[in-house]
Amino acid sequence: RATLEDVAFSESDGSWAATLGAQAGIGILPIAFFGTEGQKVRYVPKLVTAEWVGAYCLSEATSASDALNCKAKAVVSAEGKHYILNGTKHWITNGGIADVYIIFAKVDGEKFTAFIVERAFPGVSPGAEEHKMGIRGSSTTPVNLENVPVPVENVLGEIGKGHQIAFNILNMGRLKLGAGCVGGCRFLVAEAVKWAKEREAFGHRIADFGLIKEKLGEMDIRPGDDEAIKAPHDFIGINLYTRTIAAHNPDDKYLGIRQVPPPGPKTDFGWEVWPAALYQMIMRIQRDYGLPIYITENGCSYSTGPDSQGRVSDKERTEYYKGYIGQVGRAIDEGANVRGYYAWTLLDNFEWAMGYNQRFGIVYCDFENEQKRFVKDSGYWYRDLTTAGEVEYDETLM
Repeated sequence: RATLEDVAFSESDGSWAATLGAQAGIGILPIAFFGTEGQKVRYVPKLVTAEWVGAYCLSEATSASDALNCKAKAVVSAEGKHYILNGTKHWITNGGIADVYIIFAKVDGEKFTAFIVERAFPGVSPGAEEHKMGIRGSSTTPVNLENVPVPVENVLGEIGKGHQIAFNILNMGRLKLGAGCVGGCRFLVAEAVKWAKEREAFGHRIADFGLIKEKLGEMDIRPGDDEAIKAPHDFIGINLYTRTIAAHNPDDKYLGIRQVPPPGPKTDFGWEVWPAALYQMIMRIQRDYGLPIYITENGCSYSTGPDSQGRVSDKERTEYYKGYIGQVGRAIDEGANVRGYYAWTLLDNFEWAMGYNQRFGIVYCDFENEQKRFVKDSGYWYRDLTTAGEVEYDETLM
């Protein structure tokens, strides 16, 4: 329903859609999803009724997609009751009109953390409105933080776990933004058709001219679009890293759920190691859809580095892949139409919310020394596996 409403709002006014979208999405959801009961009681009712306006403050002049490179800093006050925030956030939707800001800063300059900051707190000041090319009716400003005292009760989520909030909330925002773009396109097509019917040239409406008809037609749909939309799926892709377990929480008046940590071993990233999950997903999708299946992403982060000889003996990653790829082989032996498996990832990479401190690759990259690269032990194991074309698995895992 929310997505359909985003389409409708964007059809009417892009600036209003941006303002409302930031309020109803990235402004409220961080507290609704990750806030304590006290935080929800204080902030959510006023935000959902628009008594207060919310804003989400992640980007800075030197960090946008590179979120963990933020310079905003938080330190505990002498009496231990506040975090003192300093820094500047940039390009903040609703920045000039918000009453509540979700601010991301690094505790002691290291631990990426989210805070709930009220505009009324001393030292909070929005900057000048940006002069934008579009959506000029919405507010977009910097937000300046100068020795802002934020009560320790206003830490959102856990210290050092701000990336979890940033990941999940931005994913929700992207979904809603896509719907908003659809609404904006619909509005533009309707306005173009209206103008073409009103505007006359050479005694005729310009909508009657062949070239204008073609342009209007291509704005709405092009030959082959219908067929592409109606075509059956070629395959189904599975991205699997970890699961989230939700349980009923009668004390949560808003969502009624609580998150339960998965049991069992974890990677260095805190994700669950449970190979049977992949087997279960494959068999369920095979049963329900009967389409070819590709494992498009599956992998793990372990921080094992090179020894004095330059070797990376990452046994945990090798065991991880043995388990998960083994369960793919098990599913194939039981009739699943699995066409391919893609390990994430070949090379240690930049994770936008974690910088360079999480290593997913089977090839080591020395980011601080000209990005020199060499194969980890898991990479050699993966090579041997693909050469042999055979895999062992545990049939008892469930």
